Amino acid sequence: MDSPAKVAVVGAGISGLVAAIELEQHGFSPIIYESSAHVGGRLASDDYGNFALDHGFQVLLTQYPELKRYALLDALDLQLFKPGALIFEQRQPHKIGDAFRDWSFLPSTLFSNVATLSDKLTLLKEQKRLARSNAEAIFGQEREQTTLEYLSERYSDRFIELFFTPFYSGIFLETALKTSYKHFEFVFHHFALGNAALVRNGIQRLPELLTSRLSRSELKLGQAFEADQIEFFDAVIQTYAPSSQPQAFNACVNLYFEIEDADALLLQDLTHTIGLIPQADYVNNLHVLKAGQQRLLSATVVGQTQMSNVELEYAARQELLERCGIAVSKAVKIYRIKRALPAQTPMKNSAEVRQEGKLFFAGDYTLYPSLNAAMQSGRAAAEAVAKAFV
Repeated sequence: MDSPAKVAVVGAGISGLVAAIELEQHGFSPIIYESSAHVGGRLASDDYGNFALDHGFQVLLTQYPELKRYALLDALDLQLFKPGALIFEQRQPHKIGDAFRDWSFLPSTLFSNVATLSDKLTLLKEQKRLARSNAEAIFGQEREQTTLEYLSERYSDRFIELFFTPFYSGIFLETALKTSYKHFEFVFHHFALGNAALVRNGIQRLPELLTSRLSRSELKLGQAFEADQIEFFDAVIQTYAPSSQPQAFNACVNLYFEIEDADALLLQDLTHTIGLIPQADYVNNLHVLKAGQQRLLSATVVGQTQMSNVELEYAARQELLERCGIAVSKAVKIYRIKRALPAQTPMKNSAEVRQEGKLFFAGDYTLYPSLNAAMQSGRAAAEAVAKAFV
């Protein structure tokens, strides 16, 4: 049944697009306001020759329930990463991973000195435990603890230093691992059941796919929503934090380099496996993009955002050479992402949608920082609006 209520959605990021899709399902014809020239919010890509360059290391976890709910995975051209990592120590890559899902990791993981035997047995036990868990149980835990405190109770300092710290710093975009252990368990749960993946033709294809499913919404790109416009609507879904609750963000810098010289087998491995540099001054993680016979190296820097592009490019280039033995030439693109992930969130799997008069709030900052939470919160906000006009 069509609703006569006038609804605006402020922001055409993932939360806003999902909210609009759900509003249409409830009979509304929302107007979406987006101040930038494209949909997607923090999910953005640029074309560079035959490459699609994402703004940041934009990894999808294939077991995210919201991706499945909206049947997005089959519609995207995904490149799956192998369930493991290449850890660079003194220029030598240590390959470790889940040998139960990829037997190629068995010998290297079994004999690796990155982790003790106790570490490996604990990791296997935790993997099985968290694979059986669910988001409700994980976020419902009453205990509060940082990820580093949580890991220190279970694993050796060396394993934390060489694997967990660089790997999860690249996910949380903060190097102290002060993020709640609940988020760690949530991510670990999805890694245990599925894969990390890149969208081959760019992460922006995901919001574009969501946009293509809208049939009754009006999308206004390049148009900011002004405060005095609220009076013209019965309800407004706002996809960023209210002014009374300023939101802090973790930042990162993403650099794409042309590759000058490197071992061919190493480059092949980095196409399918995420590379990590423990105790890095600059580069946290790296991987290789391939288009035909061409390759680019993507490097992510966590922190150090105060440095100039010239300084950061030089520092990253030197670190890649000295720590990984990979010689890169010029950086073809440098993206500074100041608002990459919400830094502080409630770490809840579900919560009542915040409402202030006509305003309904959505965004992953209301739950936990992730694509899944962005979609989840957009759906919840739309359902709250629909309920208000029953």
